[in-house]
Amino acid sequence: MPKIVTEEEKKELREAMYHHTIQLIKEKGMKKITVEDIIQAVGIAKGTFYNYYRSKEELLFHVIQKSEQKLFQTILAIDYKTGDFREKVTTALKEIYLSKDSIVLYLRPEDMESLTEKLPAKAKASVEQKQTNNFQQIAELFGIDPTDLETFGVISYLKESQLL
Repeated sequence: MPKIVTEEEKKELREAMYHHTIQLIKEKGMKKITVEDIIQAVGIAKGTFYNYYRSKEELLFHVIQKSEQKLFQTILAIDYKTGDFREKVTTALKEIYLSKDSIVLYLRPEDMESLTEKLPAKAKASVEQKQTNNFQQIAELFGIDPTDLETFGVISYLKESQLL
């Protein structure tokens, strides 16, 4: 008789896959990770992996989305209207780039493009819409004037780099 897995156990396994995949991204880079690497790191069977994700790309997409969501929440949590703006931005950037789960420094735009191309059309559209929304929210948060070409250029670069 098959083992019945509780919702809590499923959640714990997804978290384990998330954290191990972050480590694998840091060690190997996104393109070199295999399903075999993931199942060995987590200590699960290949069939178990496929019970949770249809492909390595789907897992990578999930990991990047979750990491990006944490990054975006860090940015939005900063109160830019009070205190020393430079200090707050420095603190946020340290959190974004140096936190244990941060993969920002390990993702290259070409890796993201390659991954996005392998995703279903619905997921691609979701990524594009989310990037546009994030860009607009951050521009609004910082009070960026789109006619300020220097600032707008930096923000555009960050968006193209998938950092926003």
